[in-house]
Amino acid sequence: MSRPKLKKLKPNLYRAAQMCAAGCELFWAGKLKEAERLFRITLSVHPTLYEGWQNLGSSLVEQGRHDSGIKCHQRAIAINPQRPTSHHGVGVSLYLQRDIRGAIESARNAIKADPGYMDARLLLGHCLIISGDYLAGWSEHEKSRIENYNQDFPLWNGEDLSGKRILLICEQGFGDDLHFIRYAKLVKSMGARVIVGCKPPLSRLFRSVPWIDDINPFDIPAPEFDYFCPLMRLPYVLGTTIESIPAPIPYFYPEDRKVREWDERLGEDGRLRVGLCWAGGRREHDPKANRIDRRRSISLQQFAPFFDVPGAKFYSLQKGDGSDQTHPNLIDYTGEFLDFMDTAAFVENLDLVITVDTAVAHLAGGLGKPVWMLSRFDGCWRWGLSGEHTPWYPTMTIFRQEKPGDWSGAIKDITGKLIRSRVGSAHQRS
Repeated sequence: MSRPKLKKLKPNLYRAAQMCAAGCELFWAGKLKEAERLFRITLSVHPTLYEGWQNLGSSLVEQGRHDSGIKCHQRAIAINPQRPTSHHGVGVSLYLQRDIRGAIESARNAIKADPGYMDARLLLGHCLIISGDYLAGWSEHEKSRIENYNQDFPLWNGEDLSGKRILLICEQGFGDDLHFIRYAKLVKSMGARVIVGCKPPLSRLFRSVPWIDDINPFDIPAPEFDYFCPLMRLPYVLGTTIESIPAPIPYFYPEDRKVREWDERLGEDGRLRVGLCWAGGRREHDPKANRIDRRRSISLQQFAPFFDVPGAKFYSLQKGDGSDQTHPNLIDYTGEFLDFMDTAAFVENLDLVITVDTAVAHLAGGLGKPVWMLSRFDGCWRWGLSGEHTPWYPTMTIFRQEKPGDWSGAIKDITGKLIRSRVGSAHQRS
């Protein structure tokens, strides 16, 4: 998404540039039809404006109109092949359609046009990882992020950690932080004292991870350290491949007292205890993440077939966005969950978690609980391209969307498996 530089345009093109800029605002707000209309007006005034074609292409791709979107990006490339944004736009469209080979080619074209275009580096990294080429993928992922590091502190690049203190920084969303905190074990095994800087809602839970020596919530000053390393940089530094993915499950250990309290409150009636989470969370200052959230989230109503399954009892795990949705057969204690430790203690008492691809999936996986995850058509790079299982979480089963926006197949498969399932039956619960 590009805004033309208004000051460099001739006066008679100023209106087109204004329309284009206004269309960008609508695009990031998720008002795609309105954005498309303004981009088309832009092009009616100025048919050779690169940003007009590029932005129209992006708005069409986001609406799932990939053929038309790619044609618009190709028009932009014809106007100026040395600009990377529409090469990247074609790559995004192909990625969303699972044409990973084509997406890789387009990302490389964008990088050839501008080696410093970080969005293309990130796209290439994700494409390589989802294809199974982890080493090359982590390398590109690192190149897309390295300019954001604070150069005033010693960044860890694999140096000897014997007797050293290292600060691992959780700089991503909750899901990524829950996912990659497992790497603390490898760092600890190198002789380091491991300090983890994290958001306060993660603090108590991360104190339960055996390989963490100290927690530094972001709302207090950091202690002294010898090195720092962003958590998602560790797969790159440590050279993670598919074969070497660390999976020390479980690595979260909720407080025994809290676990027992919930067990007593939930009672035992022989029914399967199932937790449900149906939506991710929007981020106020991250419109790109919000675009993904619209594709991964569903409504509670789409889970309705689950509630007809006999012998199961359903509990909400939905916090924040979407938590206002209710169902007569859904029990909701989430108002008592103050942080992830509280949620973990509750989940420890469940037999099964059914969730979209959000932080709850990583929490349940890190607890070693059976978790059935619904993955959107353009699934996250970490889950690969196919298959029900993932080396990241041995207890996870993935139900993949068969076509964009259509959850009916995954819901049907989960309902059938739920009816047949004996996983975690009441007498097996630990």
